[in-house]
Amino acid sequence: MLCKFLNYAVGRAFVCLLFLSLPAHAQVVPAELDLGGVRLAIPALIRPLIQVKMNELKGNQATYLQKLAQADLYLPVIAEILQENGVPEVFKYLAFFDQNPQDDKVFWQLPEALVERLGLQKNKNIDETSNTISVAQAVAKQLKNNQGSLNNWLLTLLSYRQGAENAQGYFTNKLPQLNLQNLILNKKLDLSNALHPDILEFVAHWTMFKDVLGRNPSAPTTLVRYKQTSNKTLKQIAEEFQIKPTEIAQYNDWLTDDTAIPTDKDYEVLLPVSTGSPSTEVEIQTSRGGEIDFNTYEDNAFETTEAVETVTQKTHTVVKGETLFSISRKYGVPVANLKQWNLMNASATISIGQQLKVAETQTKTSLPTTKTTQTTQTTQIHTVQAGEGLFKVARLYGVSAGEIRTWNNLTSDNLNVGQKITIKKTKVGSEPKTNTPTPTPPKETTQTKLAYSLRVLSSKTVPIQMTALGLRLTFTTEARQKVQKYVDKLVESPPAYFRQMETIDTYMPLIERELQQAGLPLDFRFLPIQESALKATAVSKSNAVGYWQFKKESAVEEGVIVNEAIDERMNIVASTIGAINYLKKSQLMFGNWVNALLSYNMGRTGAKNQIAKTYTQNLQGVESMQITGDTHWYVMKFLAHLVAFDDEVGVSKPTQILTDYTQGSKKTLAQIAQEQKTTLQILQPHNQWLKRGIVPVGKTFSVIIPEK
Repeated sequence: MLCKFLNYAVGRAFVCLLFLSLPAHAQVVPAELDLGGVRLAIPALIRPLIQVKMNELKGNQATYLQKLAQADLYLPVIAEILQENGVPEVFKYLAFFDQNPQDDKVFWQLPEALVERLGLQKNKNIDETSNTISVAQAVAKQLKNNQGSLNNWLLTLLSYRQGAENAQGYFTNKLPQLNLQNLILNKKLDLSNALHPDILEFVAHWTMFKDVLGRNPSAPTTLVRYKQTSNKTLKQIAEEFQIKPTEIAQYNDWLTDDTAIPTDKDYEVLLPVSTGSPSTEVEIQTSRGGEIDFNTYEDNAFETTEAVETVTQKTHTVVKGETLFSISRKYGVPVANLKQWNLMNASATISIGQQLKVAETQTKTSLPTTKTTQTTQTTQIHTVQAGEGLFKVARLYGVSAGEIRTWNNLTSDNLNVGQKITIKKTKVGSEPKTNTPTPTPPKETTQTKLAYSLRVLSSKTVPIQMTALGLRLTFTTEARQKVQKYVDKLVESPPAYFRQMETIDTYMPLIERELQQAGLPLDFRFLPIQESALKATAVSKSNAVGYWQFKKESAVEEGVIVNEAIDERMNIVASTIGAINYLKKSQLMFGNWVNALLSYNMGRTGAKNQIAKTYTQNLQGVESMQITGDTHWYVMKFLAHLVAFDDEVGVSKPTQILTDYTQGSKKTLAQIAQEQKTTLQILQPHNQWLKRGIVPVGKTFSVIIPEK
């Protein structure tokens, strides 16, 4: 079952490197072992026997490294199943019993008598004895039942192979001078008095692996359980999670073919997923130009510039290895603009030492300070219609959901058909002061900036409690203060904020559509804002690219194509689907969308370790969480985005709305522009993922079409 994985893992030598880095004391037999509350005293006289058993079980170094690689993959899953059934996770080492050194399948090689006792099926369609999850569940249930009658985990350990009666009889015969009940009450045993071979083997495995499991941070794969399998084939599951069918089959060879998974009981499938994050480091290099500079690598990462500022003409000197495309990404401008500013035709090339204009010259315009503003307010009543919710009504009137809640003293976002809702509209105007000359009408770009500067930004305060990512989140005082600092940075320049909101409202319909179709919380729509400020050309120090900040290998793993012709990381639809694929797998692993979010930054292994360090309880399937001062900054920053932007989504009136065109196979972007009655210059900024300007064949690609 695992030979392909083992060849891969050992071939990559990551396990060997781990072995070489282990401390010298890692596999010394301890003086005591806690077995579910029963203390096993291991006297000095017994420890050499266990050491001999360890050497025997290890075999040669290659065999041991194979076992270690498999243990890193499978034992976390087995431990999780045991704990779900109330069995101490240390019992996971029973999975090594009954091994056949000639077989590459290490776990749960069960004798026929034990197979029958556990009730595992073996027929033409399935072989549950090869199903790691099924065997772990059956063993856990059997151990739990035995513990109910034996009331001692040491006896229960022996009952795995021996059965409950034989396990109890062994100690009764071995310890005639002691009452078995006394052993139960004292919960301590000196192994020199009753060293059963099963106990010897168990302690040997525990000593071999207890200090080295999970110590390999570069292990590329982890296994997660998928439970919604009824009547699905492995191929269908592979398509659902963008995993190669052969990779899934490799870890699920208990299914004899690709027929639908039986429905006679709840079967689970193991899915191999990467342990890393899509982007690793996420320090975004974007052009400033008055926009919020979203840098999510450091904790104090938000910077803003004045809303109206001088953007002088900049130049760049071409160096060896640079292309127009790489220069465009460096300065966050489209290739088409570079060609336009430098009077280059479509086939023009660049040379080392050439001076290129990389920004457009604009005139400095200061915000007028000689005006006073006047506001008028009107009130109207809206009657809620069928299908209308709070956010839909807010968008209808161009106000925020938070304002509607305040005006109507609403305690929830639910509205009833026929309910009367008060809407207040505020009009902001300006009048010049006496003796102040009226300024010359500005250009269109300046008018837009002035419009941004005149908009009123409502207060954004972190609540004590909020619902986000499907969970009820409660903030400690320290956490509220930290999140509020992020919020304040996001909103400190209202003109820059409103420009950002227009960008957000331009992209939101496409992002929301994909999230809804995949069944993910809509709150994730704010993640690409945090990652890249919704800039297609954003590039991190670790060479993560695009709206959702994917490194190349992570993108390809999630079905996002990156090659010499296209880079779908810069396609808002394709990259969103890729991010959804990653988050869905993380949700399978964590059972918690907040922790799935954390894995996007830290990787799945990093998130798992961080969660274990921060929280003591199991967070899978919980309905509420507390956000404390120890919560990871990435999660706090995400929540700051929700507080800062959520109520404003849909309020602004973007100059463009985006749609995606999926009939572009073999067509050039120019042909599509002509077909859609637009221009190449309008299409190009939203379709920089097309490196050669032509849509390839192979799948349905989304060409982004902006409409007024």
